[in-house]
Amino acid sequence: MLSLVNELIGVIPNADPILEIWPTGFRTYNILVPNLLGLPNSLWKGKLLKQLMGLAMYTASKEAGCQYCTAHCCSFALRRGLDSKVISGEREYTELEEAVVSLAKGMSTIPSQLTKENYSKLTSYLTGEEIDKIIFSIGLMGFLNKFMDAVGIELETGSIQDVGKLLLSIGWDPGKHSESNIDLSEINTKPIKKDNFLTYLRILRYAPWAVMMEKRWTKGVPDNYEQSKVYLEKYTGYTFPFLKNIKSKRVIKTLTFVLKSNLDPVTTELGLRVKYLSSLVYYLTIQNKALAKEAEVIILKLIPDIGIDTLEGIKRIGRQATPIDTSSCKKLLTNLFSNTCLTKEEAATIMLTKAISNSPAEINDSIIKEVIPSMKPDSVVELGVWISIQQLLHRLSVYFNVING
Repeated sequence: MLSLVNELIGVIPNADPILEIWPTGFRTYNILVPNLLGLPNSLWKGKLLKQLMGLAMYTASKEAGCQYCTAHCCSFALRRGLDSKVISGEREYTELEEAVVSLAKGMSTIPSQLTKENYSKLTSYLTGEEIDKIIFSIGLMGFLNKFMDAVGIELETGSIQDVGKLLLSIGWDPGKHSESNIDLSEINTKPIKKDNFLTYLRILRYAPWAVMMEKRWTKGVPDNYEQSKVYLEKYTGYTFPFLKNIKSKRVIKTLTFVLKSNLDPVTTELGLRVKYLSSLVYYLTIQNKALAKEAEVIILKLIPDIGIDTLEGIKRIGRQATPIDTSSCKKLLTNLFSNTCLTKEEAATIMLTKAISNSPAEINDSIIKEVIPSMKPDSVVELGVWISIQQLLHRLSVYFNVING
């Protein structure tokens, strides 16, 4: 999988060893990337479509404030053949590109600003299947934007060499994703290698191993919603009805696997109770009323003894601002631990959830000092993966709510 990603963006991401701290998170990443991008077929079926996918991913990352993914997706788009002048602004968008950019912005803005008009404009140019591919790529970036930004993954030198000069010319700043002592203006650039026949041959060389690994992981996981809801009810206690909107069998199977794996009571370090509660904090923070309501339904169904005081305390955290000073942070953490049924680590988890829910994340010095020490490293990674999944689901759900509304 690492070699496959290297072909896609020219580097092996620094996120991989961080994700490996919690193995389920690493598997989640390795399943989501190829399946939501439709690899390898999407690379050699339709030159224009893969460029539009790259443009959508770049726009979504930029809108979410993830400078790490902005660089990676810029590289991805250019390698698929997108004109660099589209990125630099030297060439105006075509009507189709404008429609893709508007859709990506609408899905990625918090709170969402997606409209039915954003979708309708695309239907004039693309088929439903082509639009789905773009939608899933934006959804994937929901996961990647959140994790890379929240954790502050350091951007690889190779990525800066690929696209740093281009992005710096339009005001991009890697910020926390780059070492402070690096002079970006002094880094030598290298030309982007666009897809060619040898690219496809190299990808085909890596594909069999990736397929074999995926089949082993997803053995027995259904690929249609009627079976998926039964499977998820059995293993997680909930059916996740939003999946019924998805037509792609491959994507249904992928998301079913991801949800089941991340809600496994055996492999969780955080505990399922606090993961359900953290979902509610996330959806309240980003103002997704529909999914916040659904998260509360899940809580009341799966942890009915949670108690009204705890539930209301969680809601208050979701609706208020992230504390920016040590005193306020300590006070909120103490109140959450003292006035609810949460353990100290669970209270810290809720506070960290609040800090990483907005885009970009709001992990300040007080969070680092007062909250993170109460959590184990694998628990921090698990939470990052879980909230990243919520952002993926958020982007897909706002899209389906708009087109079905």
